[in-house]
Amino acid sequence: MGSVGSGWWLPILPILPTLPILPHRLEEGQRRASRRSIEDSVRNAIRLAERLGLRSLAFPIIGAGAGGFDTTEAERIMLETFAALDSGVQVVLVRYRVGG
Repeated sequence: MGSVGSGWWLPILPILPTLPILPHRLEEGQRRASRRSIEDSVRNAIRLAERLGLRSLAFPIIGAGAGGFDTTEAERIMLETFAALDSGVQVVLVRYRVGG
């Protein structure tokens, strides 16, 4: 379902990698993020955060970038998935800007 990593150089712990774009995480033959992989990543990360007793969780836009999914569409899918969950975990979306 998910794993917990160290914070490396980040001033936060723990890190819950979602990895929706790696081939072993996708359906057979699929090499890009999909609506389903984004939704599954969000749900699994929230479930793991609940199990760990976390009160908040920051997310990048899952599936965008290396996943090849449109950033705006990926964000919309994430927001819909968060809204459908019954969770007390507070969510913060982090948008990265390439090139400053």
